Amino acid sequence: MSLAHRLLPVCDLLSYGWLVMTRGWLQPPGEAYRLFENSLRRHRYGRASRIASIAFARHPESSDAEAMQCTLALRSGDLDRGLLLLEQRLLAGDRRAVERVLFRTGSRPADLLQSFTVLETIALHGRVLASHRSYARIAQSYIALKLRDLGRARSVLDELHKLSCEQATLPGLGACPQPNRQNQAKLMVSLCTARYHLAVLLGDDRSLERAWQQVIELEFNLDFARLNPDAALRMSSNLSRCLAVGWLLESTAEVSASQRQGLILQLLSTVQQAVADGCERDRAASRRRTQENHWALMRMLQEDLLQLSRDDSPASEGACQRLAAQLNHSSSQELTELLEQRLQAVLNR
Repeated sequence: MSLAHRLLPVCDLLSYGWLVMTRGWLQPPGEAYRLFENSLRRHRYGRASRIASIAFARHPESSDAEAMQCTLALRSGDLDRGLLLLEQRLLAGDRRAVERVLFRTGSRPADLLQSFTVLETIALHGRVLASHRSYARIAQSYIALKLRDLGRARSVLDELHKLSCEQATLPGLGACPQPNRQNQAKLMVSLCTARYHLAVLLGDDRSLERAWQQVIELEFNLDFARLNPDAALRMSSNLSRCLAVGWLLESTAEVSASQRQGLILQLLSTVQQAVADGCERDRAASRRRTQENHWALMRMLQEDLLQLSRDDSPASEGACQRLAAQLNHSSSQELTELLEQRLQAVLNR
C-alpha cells in the first residue's frame, strides 16, 4: 500500500474533525460528500450520518446533501422517503445513490424484501443506465437465492435472459476497453453467472444450457489484448465458473459428455493463459485491489475438473465438494448442496 493510501484515513479524520468543529461553514458540500462516501466505504455509518446531517443543515438544497439523505433513507429502510429522494436525484441526472445501492450492499435496507423492492425500482426506471438495470437484476438474483424464493427466482431469471440476449448483440462486446463497472464483457459474464445460479436452484436445465452456450460464444469472441486488463482479471473467475458449470449438463446426440468436458477443460486453460498474458503487467496491483484470488480459482477449477474426469479416482468425492463450493458465488448453502448433488450425479453416470 502506498504512503498516500495509508495517510488517507488520517487526512479524512482531520477533515471530518474540521467539518464538525465548523459545522460545515468552511467546507463545500462536495467535500462533505467525499467524506460521507469514505465513511460508508469503511463502514463508519455513525460518522456518515453525522456528516449528512451537518451538510443538510448547512446546504439543504444541494445535490450532495440530498444524495446523502437519499442513501441513508434507503439504508434505514425508510422507502417512502428514500424512493422519493431517489426519484428527485434521478430527475436531476444524479445516479450516485443508485450506484451505492447496486455496488455497496451495506447501503441497502437490511430487510431483503425491501432491498428487492428498491432494486426493482432501479431495474424499471427510465433514467438509469442500461448497465444499472442489469446490475439491479443481478443483485435481485442473489437475494432470491438467499430467500430461497422460487417465484422471484423464476421472474428474475426470465429478465436476466432478456438482458443477456440484448447484451450479446452489442458491437465490440469481446474487446470492451471500459473499466470494471462499465465493462460490457464483464457485465455479460455477470449476467450469465447469475442465470446459472438461478437455473440450478430451479432445476431448469434449459436455462442452464442457454447461459452456458452464451458464455461459450462470448469466450470465442474475447480479445484479451484489447479488453481492459483490470476488468478482464476481475471477470476471469466468473467466466471460468460459467464455463465449468457446463459439466452439469447432459450429453446430447450431437455432443457427448466426454466431448463437452474436453471442451470445457480446453477453454479454461485458454482463458487462464489469455488472462495471464493480457493482465500480467497489472497482475500484482490487481491482486491487491480485488477481493477474490482469481488466479487461484482458475487453477483449482481445472485441477478438480481433471480429478472428476478420472472416474475411478478415490479423490473424486472431495473434488465434487470443492467444485460445488467454487461454483457457488452466492451465500446460499442450499445451492452448494444442489451443485454437489449434480456433480455427484455426473460422476455416477
